[in-house]
Amino acid sequence: MSSFRGFFKLFYRRGIKAKEARGVHASHCVDTSPSLLRHSTLPNFKPAPDSPATKGVNINLLTGHGFLQFRGLHASLQAWQMSQPEAEEPTPSPDAGEVPAPASAEANVAPASVEQAASAAQGDKPVDATKGVLAPIVPGMPVVHRGASAPVVGHSLSIHGLVKEMTERIRQRLFEEAIQIYREWLQCIDPVTGKPNKPLVTPCNIALLAEGLKGAPVDVLLKRVEEMGRLGLAPNTDTFYVLFNAAGEGKDLAVFDRLFKIVQDLGIPVQTEWCTKAIARLRFDSDVWKAMDYVRIMVTNNLSPDDVTISKLVSSFSRIGQAQKATDLVRWGQKRDAHPSLNSLGDLLQACVESDVSEGALLSLELLFGRRKGRPVRNPSLDEGTLLAVLSLAARTGDVTLSTKAWEVLLVSLKQSHPPSEACFLARLHAATTGGDLDLAISTMQAMEKEYASAVNTEVFSPFTSLRPFVLGVARGGGATLDTTYFKLEALASTYQVPLSAINCVILGCANVWDIDRCYQTFEAIRSVFGLMPNVHSCNALIEGFAKMKKVPETLKVYEFMIGSGLHPDQRTFESLIKAHIVNRDTKSAMETVNEMIDAGFSLHKDLAVKLRRRFIRECDDQGARDILGFKQKFNYADGFTDSG
Repeated sequence: MSSFRGFFKLFYRRGIKAKEARGVHASHCVDTSPSLLRHSTLPNFKPAPDSPATKGVNINLLTGHGFLQFRGLHASLQAWQMSQPEAEEPTPSPDAGEVPAPASAEANVAPASVEQAASAAQGDKPVDATKGVLAPIVPGMPVVHRGASAPVVGHSLSIHGLVKEMTERIRQRLFEEAIQIYREWLQCIDPVTGKPNKPLVTPCNIALLAEGLKGAPVDVLLKRVEEMGRLGLAPNTDTFYVLFNAAGEGKDLAVFDRLFKIVQDLGIPVQTEWCTKAIARLRFDSDVWKAMDYVRIMVTNNLSPDDVTISKLVSSFSRIGQAQKATDLVRWGQKRDAHPSLNSLGDLLQACVESDVSEGALLSLELLFGRRKGRPVRNPSLDEGTLLAVLSLAARTGDVTLSTKAWEVLLVSLKQSHPPSEACFLARLHAATTGGDLDLAISTMQAMEKEYASAVNTEVFSPFTSLRPFVLGVARGGGATLDTTYFKLEALASTYQVPLSAINCVILGCANVWDIDRCYQTFEAIRSVFGLMPNVHSCNALIEGFAKMKKVPETLKVYEFMIGSGLHPDQRTFESLIKAHIVNRDTKSAMETVNEMIDAGFSLHKDLAVKLRRRFIRECDDQGARDILGFKQKFNYADGFTDSG
């Protein structure tokens, strides 16, 4: 027993000298007092002989790196000691040759303290520091002074417990404590390997996140990433999630280019969130073309945008007039199951109408009023003016599909409250004519006549103005296309009533190609074949044909037919008669027709008055020339109508 006590006496004295020589703080050293070791079971423990000349006890045992660490108790003992107040070291009696044995009460307390330390090492409850120390500097982490109130749990955690504790601190917005826990964990000894804990990527990323949430700029975080590389840690996707989040909070837009360059150099897969965050930080609409760089990155890496990003891109390109580019983005988003919002689709529709991009307008209407799997049914409505603009776009481009879709949307939006306006009917008619769909054009004219039967003799159904596109369409190929149209109308006559306006357009088309015989035959077929009565537009078209061929008597006969049928001549009827008299050099008949037109309540157009006056001057009819000159004041002609003609 004396030999055993002598060993502990020597062990105790050399432990004090080792601590003083190595400068180890008491709070980080293993307590090697006899009261603790007496109740610790060490395998293969052989006490040294009680002799002052015994060659040195293993220094690893004095500093806690010997058998204690091998048994995995070093961390528990260290935690236990840090949880205890520093006690005054006992001084051995100079007279006695042995260390006095501890009291029985002290012997009973020690095992309980070891169990408490082991429980703390497993993370059952955190252990608080007893005195402030300066935390050692870890590469990549700022220096933080730990006070007595800061929790000290890093030394007693496994890697999973460390990640959990750091995450919990971040959730509580205790960013400094999260970083501090990681620093303390790095200074501890791994109880399995007996070596200090090595830096790992996952806790480094969490510490980097804590520093970023504190408000550190991206340049500082990039320095931390460089220090990770010097420690042999390769940044991963989580690392750059932190960097891109920090870049999204900043104002420097060029930092995104730097980050994407670093990601490309390191070979890290680009994530969708990085690109969307970069696009979201751009100042739309001035930086919209810069956003295309990030879109190309997404396309190259086969990434899918979200609905918010695709909506911003579509709206921005639409507002700067790039309707085709916006349409391409919508189609790209469709392939990736990303759909723009209603507002962005409205912007695209307006831009397509202004830029004559029928493809984009059709796509907008399909997305606005279409049904998509897995998404709520949309029930929007567009005003008639917007849809009239879309129908006009279809008429300009000859897109029959767009006109059909716009017409369907128009009927849905009106909800049968009233029929579409005459302008909408005419726009659809022109689209069908330009697109070469003769059946659709005829059916549109029939529906328009049905809805607006009271206006059949007005300019809405005039082949000279409103229906002129259809006239040009049926006369495009000369007599061949005119015959095709006529025979189609004749075939439809057995099924339903053929629209008279379509027949009038064929009559005027024949007059435009100088085929007066076909023109007259078609006029006669109105009653004999189709069972209809000619109207004022039918007579005007026939008068136009006779006037072009200088057949004035036939022209007058048509006029007499109009009067006899109870039809009221309009201004175009009188103007056609006046032109026929001018061509025939009959100034007297021309002046009579002018007076008749004025008596009917119509005015003489300035251009026709100039032609009349020139003809009177050439025919040496001074009185007629003076009479025409008198109309200048009556009808308020503008300058240019002078005495010299």
